[in-house]
Amino acid sequence: DYLLTNTFNAEKLQAGREALSGISLSPERRDIYLFTTAGGVFARFMENAMADLESAYGSIEGYLSAELGIGPAERGILRRKYLE
Repeated sequence: DYLLTNTFNAEKLQAGREALSGISLSPERRDIYLFTTAGGVFARFMENAMADLESAYGSIEGYLSAELGIGPAERGILRRKYLE
C-alpha cells in the first residue's frame, strides 16, 4: 500500500525528476529530494523505519502499543480502514 503513493503522485514525481535532470546528484540525494518535495516514497525508507522500530520495540505492534497506546482492537480498526 505504501508504494502506491508513487502511482498517485506520478505527475509530481515526473516534474521533480525533470527539475533534477540537469543537476548532478547521487541517487540517494535525488530520492530524498523527491521524497520531500514531490511526495515520492521508496521501499528502503519504509524498510529502514520498520527495522528501527522492530529493533527498539520488538515489533511494530510493540511500538504502536508502547508509544501510541494503540491496542489490538484499535489496530483492527486501522487495518480495516487502510488495508485492502
